[in-house]
Parts: sequence; structure tokens; C-alpha cells
Amino acid sequence: MDPFSLATGIAGILGLAGTVLASCYQYGCNVADAPRELQRLANELITLTGVLNALKASIEPQPDINGLPPSYHQTKLSDVQAAGLREALKGCEQALNEVNEDLKRSRSDPTKRVGSAVRRMKWPLAQKDTMDFVSRLERYKVTFNIAIGVETLDTVRDIRNELNQSKREQESQQSEAMPMVVEKSFEEHATKDGQIRALTYGELEALLVAVLPNCPPTTLVLDALDECQDRESLSTLLVRLADSPTSRAKVLVSSRREFDIQNAFESLPLISIESDVVDKDIRCYLEYVIKTNMRLRRLSASLKTTILDSLTLGANGMFRWARCQIEELSQLHTDKAIRQALKSLPKDLNETYARILANIPDRHKYVARRALMWLAYAVRPLDLKELADAAVIEIGTSEYDFESTYNDEHDILEVIGSLVNYSERTSEVVLAHQSIKDFLMSDSCSMSVPYFYMDDKASNIELGKICLTYLLMKDFECGPFKTPADVRSRHEQYPFYWYVTQKWPAHARYNLGSSPELLDLAMRLMDPSTTPNFMAWLQAVVGQGRKSAFRGYSEHGTPLYYAASYGMQEIVDRLIEAKVDLDTPAGVFGGTALHAAVWRRHPGVVKTLLAAGADSLRRDHTDHSPWSLASKMGNPEIMDLFDQYADTVLVEEDLPRRVVRAFNHIVTEDDKSRHADGGGEEKGWVQTAADWDEKNERRVRAPDVAAQP
Repeated sequence: MDPFSLATGIAGILGLAGTVLASCYQYGCNVADAPRELQRLANELITLTGVLNALKASIEPQPDINGLPPSYHQTKLSDVQAAGLREALKGCEQALNEVNEDLKRSRSDPTKRVGSAVRRMKWPLAQKDTMDFVSRLERYKVTFNIAIGVETLDTVRDIRNELNQSKREQESQQSEAMPMVVEKSFEEHATKDGQIRALTYGELEALLVAVLPNCPPTTLVLDALDECQDRESLSTLLVRLADSPTSRAKVLVSSRREFDIQNAFESLPLISIESDVVDKDIRCYLEYVIKTNMRLRRLSASLKTTILDSLTLGANGMFRWARCQIEELSQLHTDKAIRQALKSLPKDLNETYARILANIPDRHKYVARRALMWLAYAVRPLDLKELADAAVIEIGTSEYDFESTYNDEHDILEVIGSLVNYSERTSEVVLAHQSIKDFLMSDSCSMSVPYFYMDDKASNIELGKICLTYLLMKDFECGPFKTPADVRSRHEQYPFYWYVTQKWPAHARYNLGSSPELLDLAMRLMDPSTTPNFMAWLQAVVGQGRKSAFRGYSEHGTPLYYAASYGMQEIVDRLIEAKVDLDTPAGVFGGTALHAAVWRRHPGVVKTLLAAGADSLRRDHTDHSPWSLASKMGNPEIMDLFDQYADTVLVEEDLPRRVVRAFNHIVTEDDKSRHADGGGEEKGWVQTAADWDEKNERRVRAPDVAAQP
């Protein structure tokens, strides 16, 4: 099939995808409170565009570097593959046309014409229709990825370079060549478990000094320097960057008038926002609150004026302080109580938060602390029902206590109301300001209200215990769902169950070695006997809370497989000590625990499994072994482990030359020289002919491992 016709078709789809994406942004998908389905659609369109660009580049004829007539890539699509690709492109184009026409009709419908600001906020398509469309795009994207996968790695590398070049051309303000120090810094700070370690100020300065001279004139903006940790070091860094003749950077910093910050920036221009301007804004805000609050608006005119004068003066330019005080005053029931409160206003935010927490009645303190901990450390925002459910769970409870739950979940807002923001539209609850979490973790909190003091490690251990307590309840001993009705029922009865199933590893994984109680709870869930509670969790985590979750999960899943997938080293160790079968096919596609550890890039778990005797040549249903999967992914650390622990590299002198070429093209020269035994090209680092027949045209398919947070 002529690649020009395919490339032309892809170009048309790219234009159509751009039109639909523009509509998404018109309806406000780039605002924080946009409908989730709209954000999902926009993200899917962006990803699809990248995949289509890569696909287009992979099948287009490319001019030879020496200016000779165009030549095709080394690997071409077969007629069958091309026919399948054409069908997928046709379906994708049809889907995009359908949603585009729906949006056009919505905009032209005279019954739906409203002001532009309102129209932008109201996504016209039903949530189900939008998510169905997202699912269709996901299926087409998988097909396109498979089409890209038939190319050699050299071709993929070329595509990546072309995309990078295209990105540089589109971003006219970006430098043509970013220093390698950026990539090196990223690699140094990417941990083995996929997390990113924060840079120190010294590392940040070194990186900026290297990058900024290669960028166009840049302005660095830092808001609220006075609220930053170690602001002395940060101030010194910013001043040096501003004074550097080579950085080409301007620095804009905002802060309250603190003595140390003024001294640090004394050599640079200072723009002072006069206090009377800020005071007017704060007073305007307070007037609005008093006018709209049901209790405050009934006060006498003289008391309203007293409140306005006292809070405007005491705020000292801090909106957050003013908001906290007016919310606290709105809870008081008598004029006398309000006047007494105005006489003893806290001097700053820390004292404000300490008073708010100290004034919480003793009967509510347990729930308040637990709710604040969840809001400070939850992996994703919680909705109100989830928060109300999470806050009342006691560690070690064996059965869900419905009588301990809130009759009305809104009641929890009365306990922590001034410390949180609640969205009626999304039902999400978040801390009202980052300074609240900072206070909860501060020495000031540990001294003034120690009951509410939190630190990262202890808090995540506590939350991990709560999650595991939830999963181990007798309520879930019935095992997996049987019907979609079961899914709906569990959603309604146990609002926090879906967060727990997806996110408990995020709280527990890095703390299993520090808390015996946490590890014991985890082992009860990951018991070698594969309990009903484990299977219920497995169904939920693989299904990700979808109503179709009662299907499509592996009924043969094992604790070892998922412990390896999540990188839970301590659990893997205990399961191996219990002499579980290391090579049981446990994923939907028959992957073993070693498959999962390789795919999720957990070298520690890979090493443990190999040392224990896991089979590195055991194939899944897609015909890939852990070793072939590792070689495809190209992780040097994991490949070294296979070299050390597994006899997987078979050198055969009589292997056909085509097999040698099929394998050697994915290995670097260093790899080949390191693994060759001196016998020439045919005796390089190769696998058996059975692994590399069909000229490496099979695409690596990911093992069916649980999506990690």
C-alpha cells in the first residue's frame, strides 16, 4: 500500500483532532474545576495527536541524508497490517467527525444560546457519551501504537528526534539545544521506584546556571518568598541569578516586608505595594462576607464597623489571616463573644491555626485530626463522602460500623470548616491553603497543639493502616463482584472503598520496613492462600472502580504477582519465605511475578526473584519471557541482574544470520562487545531462533499489572 495515502489520511485526522481539542479548550478544560470527562477527553486527544504524528513519521518516505531519491524505512507494513491500519484510521476519523458534529449542533442550537462565559463552562455532551468517545479513542490509539511497534528501534529513535525537532520549531522561544545537564539531572533525581527526588537549592542553582544562558531572556517569578522554607538560601540563589551577567534572567519576587528578605535584596529594585491599597482590598472582601453571611449580616452597624476596622488593621496585608478571623467570628452567637474575640486576635497565621485547632471540642478532635491528615496526605483530592467515611475508620476494626458514620456527610465541614474549601459542584474537599499543611508539620504546631502535629512518615504509616483495615473487613469476605449491581451497591455502602483499593500502596509501600504492624496488616491481605478479601481488592484495583469491573480481571492473580508489580520488597521476601510458587501465571495475559517486576522497573524485586530461582524464560500468552521483556525495555540495571543471576543468553554458532541481525539491532555496541565471546557477528549477544522468528515484528505487550499511583 502506498504510504503517501496513509500519511495523507493521518494528516487529515490530525487536523480534525485539533479542531475537537480547540473546542475542549473553548469549553474550559484547562480550568481546575472543569468536568473530569472533559479533561479526560482533552488529554486523550493530546496523546492521540502525539501517537498519530509518530505513526505518520514512521510510514512516510524519508529523503536520504545525502540528497538521493526518497527511500522507505527499513521495515515496511505488510498488506494485512496496512489494511488494518487503514480501517482503524477510518474509524478514528468517523469518531472525531461525530463528536465534532455534536459540538457544532450544540453551538448552533438556538435553545442553548447563552452568554459566552456560561457556555464555556457548560460542556454540552453527556458524561456517558463523552467517556464512550474517550474509550473509542483509546482503542484506536492502541492500534496505532501497535503499527508503530513493527518498526525497528532505529526508526523509532528517528521518529523521536523528528518530534523533538518539531516541538523546538513550534516553540519559538525555546532554545534549539538544551544542555545535556537537564537530562542528566533528571536521571540522577529519578528514583528506582519512579518517583522524583527534589533538588537541593545548590543543585537547582547549578542547573539554572547551565540552562539559562542557552535560553531566550527569561523571567523567574516566585510568589510569597516569606512563606518558603529556608528562605535565606533561596534568597541568596535568586540574587546571584539576578546579578549574573550570563544567566539572561530577570527575577520577580513577592513577599511581605520581612527584615531578612529586605536585606537580601537590598541591591535590587524594590516596588512596595502600599498597605492602604491592600487594606482597601481586604476591607472590600470583609464587607462582602458580612453582607452575605446569614449570621453576620444581622449584627448592628456599629459592630460591623468594629469588625471591619479590627480585621483590616490586624491582617497586615494577609488575606488568609482575614478570612480565618471572619469565619471564626461568624461561628459566635453573641455580640459580647464577638467583641471579646476582637480584643485578642492572633498575631499571625500560625497562632490563628493553633487557636482554630485548640477550639475544636474534645468530642470532635479525633475526627478533625484524621480528616486533616487525609486532606494533607491523600494521593488525590477526596470528595465529601469519601472524607466523611475515611475520618471515622478505626485501625484494627474487623467490621464496618454503619452506626459510626455521619448521618449527613456535610456535618464534618462544621468540625474543620474554616480550614478547608468545599466545592458544591465537584463535591471535592481540600485544605484551604498550603500554609495549613505547613503549620501541621511545623515545630509551632508540635508545641502549641501537639495532638495535631504530623510528619510524612508517621502519617503515611497511619493512613496505610487505615486502608488495610478497610480492605480486611468482614464486609468484603464475600470476594469479587458477581454483577454490575454489586459494583453499584459497594459504591453506595462503602464510599471510601475505591480510594483504598487504588491508593493503599502509595501510603504503605515505602513504610513496610519501618512498621511491623503495617507489614502484618499488609501480609494479611497478601496472604499466600489468596483470600476472598485479596480477590475482592484485585478485582477492584484492576477494574479501577468501573461498573464493568466484575469482568476482565485475572481470577488467577496471586499476592506475589501484585507485590512484585507494586515493588513491595518486604512482602515479596515474606512470600518467598513461605515457599510460594514463583512462576505461577497470574496476570490476564499469563505473566509471572518476574514479568511484573521487570515491567514496573523494580530492580530490587527482580534481583530477589532471580536469586530465589524464578524462571527468566517462562513465556506469557503474548510469547514474551521476563528476559525478552527486559531486553526490549532496555533497562541496563535490570539487564545486568539477568546476566548475573539467570542463564538466559544462549550463544549458538549455527544460528541463521537473519536471527543475529534481528536481535543485534536492538543492542548497543557496548552491549555487544560486553556480551560477545569473540566468535564474530553470529556469536554476539543473541537469543534462540524461537525468540526472534518473524523478524521481530511482534510488538511487546505489557503484562497485565495493576496501575500504580
